[in-house]
Amino acid sequence: PALAELSQVTMLRADHPSSYGSVPLPRARAGAERFARRAIALDPNLGEAHAALGFLYLSDSKSEPHYRRAVQLAPQRPEFHRWRGQALISLHRFDEALEEYRRAVAIDPLWGLNYEHLAGAYYLLGREEEGRRTIARFLALSTDQRAKLQLRFALAKLEERKADALRFASQLAEAYPEERQMRFGHASVLAVLGERRDAAKLMASDPVAAAILRGDWPAMAAAARRMGPDYWDYGPRLWNLGPLLLATGHGDLIVALYDEARPLLRDNTFDIDDFGRPETVLALR
Repeated sequence: PALAELSQVTMLRADHPSSYGSVPLPRARAGAERFARRAIALDPNLGEAHAALGFLYLSDSKSEPHYRRAVQLAPQRPEFHRWRGQALISLHRFDEALEEYRRAVAIDPLWGLNYEHLAGAYYLLGREEEGRRTIARFLALSTDQRAKLQLRFALAKLEERKADALRFASQLAEAYPEERQMRFGHASVLAVLGERRDAAKLMASDPVAAAILRGDWPAMAAAARRMGPDYWDYGPRLWNLGPLLLATGHGDLIVALYDEARPLLRDNTFDIDDFGRPETVLALR
């Protein structure tokens, strides 16, 4: 179990948008995989080890079989159900995802992140009232002020209440200034509101985000090029990077990154959905 936990902690230190650290994703993943493989070798029936293998891919379609095995072996772990729910969402298996999120909430009804994902799934499916009730339930149960503020922020984003989202994001960033996720959330709202200069200051440690927010397209393209194959892991999903590369005359870079990653696509290293995006098709044409 200690090796599996060490694998997950290593991934959480990555610079991926859904993680919390600053370690380059390839380096974090390589280290995490060594720990996860060793944990599996020592105990093939350890649910934590299978979850750690899934966590190497965070929550895309490749992670789902590992999370499925993890919840079979350790059904009492709410985060395994939540992680599988995220993977099922990426596969458009929404009913199954909702069931996993509900299971996570039932196991740990005081963990705010479980409610955030369940409410987000309801909103994704157009079931807004169920999403609101989900968050209201947590707010009534919990005394965790940080988690309650994060849920209020999440709900404001889901309902596109920009002023409220900015207020909650500002409060989180002020209370937890060293946390990258808090800066990211604050910068995202500022960017939507057109306050890109302030957002760029918050994202100064992220070359891609800072360049986009400054409107520095050559710097954006240079930062994307430095990603190499890792562009396909998170580049297209963040800050509208792919469409901006195409719109600013850098479609040739998308083609170069595609050609570079084709062997990895054949090996199922990446999720096919990350390649089949409109900007990739247009750049290739």
